[in-house]
Amino acid sequence: MSAANIAYHLRTGKFADRALFVELLRRLERWRPLDNYTYVSMGGYTMADHARVSRVLGLQRLVSFDTDARTVRRARFNSPTAATIVKEATAKEVAERIDDLLQEWGVQASEGRIVWFDFTTPSKLQEDLLSFANLVNSSVPGDILRITLNADPRNLPRAPVADDEATEEEKKRQRLAEVVEETDIGEEDPNDSAHLPRILARAIGRISTEAAGPTKRTVCLSSVTYSDGTKMVAVTLAVTDQPSANGDDPHTAAKLASWPLASRRWDQVHDLRIQTLTSREREQLERRLPNEPASSILSSMGLEKMPGLDDPAAHFDEYGQLIRFYPDFISLI
Repeated sequence: MSAANIAYHLRTGKFADRALFVELLRRLERWRPLDNYTYVSMGGYTMADHARVSRVLGLQRLVSFDTDARTVRRARFNSPTAATIVKEATAKEVAERIDDLLQEWGVQASEGRIVWFDFTTPSKLQEDLLSFANLVNSSVPGDILRITLNADPRNLPRAPVADDEATEEEKKRQRLAEVVEETDIGEEDPNDSAHLPRILARAIGRISTEAAGPTKRTVCLSSVTYSDGTKMVAVTLAVTDQPSANGDDPHTAAKLASWPLASRRWDQVHDLRIQTLTSREREQLERRLPNEPASSILSSMGLEKMPGLDDPAAHFDEYGQLIRFYPDFISLI
């Protein structure tokens, strides 16, 4: 079964990533009032993201698009509001004609846009990055943009290797040679699951900066990686004027310095590594953090060791205030 067919609330990494993105948007309301913004993303048939931003942020202008006609029909049925617009379109079309399309679809003019491109097909990495660059180019100051990419080294598009005598390390680096620049890779190994998210985040930063042109700048807000059956990386940025003569810094205005998942650099990628917790375990962590060290709480529950975490105590000490975003599994037996 594909992860896309599993309910969002059972996909721990994806659920937490979505919840944390909405938390970031809530904080950005200190920078810009978002009430009159338009939210555009690939909502899928569940329309879970649109329902969340509508419920938590009160956004009324909701737009979803998809290339599959059946998904579009099902998404219309699952739309969170009667005014939600669901259309059949590609990311390339939306990126290149977003203003014209929103007007054609009857979306009223708004004070800004929140646009999320969620890409999952590694073979289209170059095309997807180009689409995002076009989106940045057509954006205006105040827009909030997000991109999610597959960051599993096993899924990288393979570039041809001309030199049969090339070392394995050289062949690995050439897997991204046609997509990103050498400066994005640096000294890191693109075939290492710990390195690839940072490489892709740097590529997103470079491409966004170039696409913004001389009159705009892109500000990295948060870069995260998580597992949803496969490794993913998600980067959120804000568009502002260039230069920012009026001190329009979203990090300062939104007080992101106190938010543990904020990123000042594109490659400052936070690894969520969401753990599956029972309702009782989650209640204990929420109630006792941060007044008690995570080590003693985990010890009392027999959770000194957890899969995928070298140091569970350090993990929960760092993300203690974010535990409320973990999916909650309730036993009905």
